[in-house]
Amino acid sequence: CTPAVNSGAATLNVVSPVNVTVQPTNKTVCATLNTNFSVTATSTETITYQWQVSTDGGVNYTNVPNTGVYTGATTTTLTITGATIALNNNRYRVQLNNVTCAVAAPSNVVTLTVNALPVVTWPNVLANQCANATTYALTGGLPAGGTYKGIGVTGTNFNAAVAGIGTKTLWYIFTNGNGCTDSISKTIVVNAFPTLSLAALSTNASPTNTLSLLPGWTTTITATMSTGPNATYAWLYQPLGTTFTTSIPNTINNYLVNVDRLGKYTIVGTSDQGCTSTPASITIKDSASTKLFIYPSPNDGRFSVAYYYPNASTNTPPFKHNITVLNSLGQLISTKEYTITQPWKNIAIDMRNQGAGVYIIVIGDASGKKIATGEVLVN
Repeated sequence: CTPAVNSGAATLNVVSPVNVTVQPTNKTVCATLNTNFSVTATSTETITYQWQVSTDGGVNYTNVPNTGVYTGATTTTLTITGATIALNNNRYRVQLNNVTCAVAAPSNVVTLTVNALPVVTWPNVLANQCANATTYALTGGLPAGGTYKGIGVTGTNFNAAVAGIGTKTLWYIFTNGNGCTDSISKTIVVNAFPTLSLAALSTNASPTNTLSLLPGWTTTITATMSTGPNATYAWLYQPLGTTFTTSIPNTINNYLVNVDRLGKYTIVGTSDQGCTSTPASITIKDSASTKLFIYPSPNDGRFSVAYYYPNASTNTPPFKHNITVLNSLGQLISTKEYTITQPWKNIAIDMRNQGAGVYIIVIGDASGKKIATGEVLVN
C-alpha cells in the first residue's frame, strides 16, 4: 500500500455575526425640531452601518443619504435636524454587517412621528407707548390661551417704564395638545418721557429775568420740551392770592404776562409722539412801589393808571378807589370809582374827547382821601 500523505495544518477562524444589543426606538418630535435614532451592536470584527428609510409604510426601503435633514447615515446614530411634516410616519431601520459575514443583520423597524406646530397669529397693532406708562393690555394672540413674553411683560400687561426707551420685541407663544410650541413676534416703540422747563424773560423790565413786575413791564413765559419743537401745550392760570385756576386758550410754548395777569402759571406739554410731561409751574408776582404809574406819557389821549395795593387780592371786602381827572386849571374833567382785586390793576383812561394839554390824575380812597397824584401829557 502506498503510504498516507498528510496535508499541511490549517486554522479555522469562526467569526461571530453582528449582534444588536440595543435596538432603536420610535421617536416623536415637533416639526422644525431635531431628533435621532441610535443602535448598539457587537461583533468580533468591525461593524458597518447603513440606515434606511421607508416612505410607504415599510414595504420598500432605500438607503438614507447624508444630505438634507440627515447626518450620520453610516454611523450608529442617524440624526435628523429640523424635522418636517413630510417625514411624518416614515419607517427607519439600520443594516449592520462586518467584513466577513455577507448577510446584513437589520435592526428593528422604528417609526418617526412629526407633529405639526400650532398656527400662531397676532393681528393686533401695538400702539406706541410713553416711557412713563405702566399699563398696556396685550391682546389678540391666537389661538387663545397662549402667553405673552418680552421685557416689561407681566401676564398680559406691558410696562413701558420697565422696558425702557426704544423699540422692543414682544412674543405671543402657544403650545398645542401635542406639546408643540410656536410663537410670533411684534415690536412696540417706547418713546422718551418729555421733561418740561420754564423761564421768564422780559424786554423792558430790570433785570430781564425778573419774576416781579411793575406797571408797564411785561415778561414772556417760555416752555421748553426735551423731546423737540413739535409739542403742544396746555396752560392753567391761578390769579395771585386765589385758590382757583382757569384754562388759558394757548397751545404754543410762550405766553406774555403783565401786571393784570399776575399769578401762578402751570403748563403741561405733549410731544408729537403723544407723551405728556409732568406739570411745571412758575409764579409771576407783583413788585412793590409807592409810585403812581401813568403811562404812556405823552400819549394820544389813551393811557393807563396803576397804583400799588399790596393786599388787594386777599382783602375783604375788596378795595375801592376813585380816579379823578383835572385839567391844568384844576377843573374837574371826570371821576370814577373802581374795585381793586389785585396788587396792581391797570385802569384804562380815554381822553381823546378832550383837548391836548397837561392833566392831573388824583387817586383817592373810598372816603375821598387823596392817596397819590400825577400828571399826564395828552398830545
